[in-house]
Amino acid sequence: QRPAAQALVEEVMSEDPGHLEALKMWARWQIDGDQPEDALRSLRVALDREPDDPEALMLMSEAHQRTGNSELARDTMALAVEASESAPREALVFARSLFQQERYRPAEDVLVRALRRTPGHVDILVLLGQIHIANQDWGRADQVEATLRRLNTSLANTRAEELQFQIFGRREGRDRAIAYLEDLIASDEGSSAATVALIRARLADGRGDDALLLAEELVAGLPDNIQAKLVLGNTHIALENFEEAETVIRTTMQESDDPSIALQLVRVLSAQARADEARNALEAALTTAPDDKNLLWVKASFLENDNQIEDAITIYERMYTQDSSSLVIANNLASLLATYRDDDESLQRAHIVARRLRGTDIPAFQDTYGWILFRRGEYDEAVEYLKPAAEGLPNDPIVQFHLGKALDAIGRQEAAVDAFRDALAVADENDPRAQIAEARRIVLAANTGGDDQ
Repeated sequence: QRPAAQALVEEVMSEDPGHLEALKMWARWQIDGDQPEDALRSLRVALDREPDDPEALMLMSEAHQRTGNSELARDTMALAVEASESAPREALVFARSLFQQERYRPAEDVLVRALRRTPGHVDILVLLGQIHIANQDWGRADQVEATLRRLNTSLANTRAEELQFQIFGRREGRDRAIAYLEDLIASDEGSSAATVALIRARLADGRGDDALLLAEELVAGLPDNIQAKLVLGNTHIALENFEEAETVIRTTMQESDDPSIALQLVRVLSAQARADEARNALEAALTTAPDDKNLLWVKASFLENDNQIEDAITIYERMYTQDSSSLVIANNLASLLATYRDDDESLQRAHIVARRLRGTDIPAFQDTYGWILFRRGEYDEAVEYLKPAAEGLPNDPIVQFHLGKALDAIGRQEAAVDAFRDALAVADENDPRAQIAEARRIVLAANTGGDDQ
């Protein structure tokens, strides 16, 4: 379908090079195809014709993010919100970005303006409530919760319950929050979401029997609800009642072909070390849902654990084609390309995919981006990413190995050997990967006074 659409858009642009909608569609495809610079050129043409088009500005923000220019992406997103006159879609995207950066006051300002335009918007109210909780502004958080209840819709009431639970948990402690859920459920006013939250709390407190009773009561009250049965299955899994969990899941699979149910079966089988059965169940699920992201994700993980790296890369490439906007998919693909392939083309591909990770504070993303910098010969900057990555992922031997290589490259040999020792300390003694073998050689040489670096 896309080639036909692209041909049509090309035809439109050949007749009118400044056609706004065609340029936006073309830029969308360019971003999805990892051509953000080309997308920026297309969008500049579009904005020359319509400088205040919110969609074009949002696309431009996304293109800047893909190039790794987070600051410019944020500034452009602010322009999009202004151009949209604080429309919910643009405002929520911007506010969530600010919230993730813990810039609570600017995020609040964005949402307040959006509420003036769209009073009673549930998602805006929920995010505003979460900001007040983060600021420990309990009075205003309570006001948001009360506003949600006044809307008196099923969704708003559920979100109000969730918000109230968070307020109690942060303000008065976990016990008070759980007491709130208990009272809510006992009054028959609570939603199934409140029951699920209480089940999780009971599991976290080690009260497995109580959690299981709640899950069984949930299914009894909603006998035709697939999600309720999945909650029961998950509760059994959490309690390591694997036979009971498998029975619940297989019975549910007869009622629905939802891929999430098959995924739960794979989890149960894997937890019992029934690896072949888990893989067979996964392949069977993929025959009916070949493009399901979660199933593909598990398959890629299985392949990676089996050291079938090229097959795992193939899966991630497929997932990336489906959704190139996913940071996690982009990270995993770039990480495998940079870690397990040595050719320049793969390194360039990894850099293009991962440059949006520049400035990240997430350890897994720091490792990916830092290792790509190392591979590109940018050693000092690589250490700036790989050091916090190693601190954040102390049990990942490859991350420790990456730090060792970068430290060695800037002449800090003693620190590098320490990092290689850290890698070996957390690696399985039978780990077949080349990186672990190299770490062993370097540490052995250091221990014997040799030089194998």
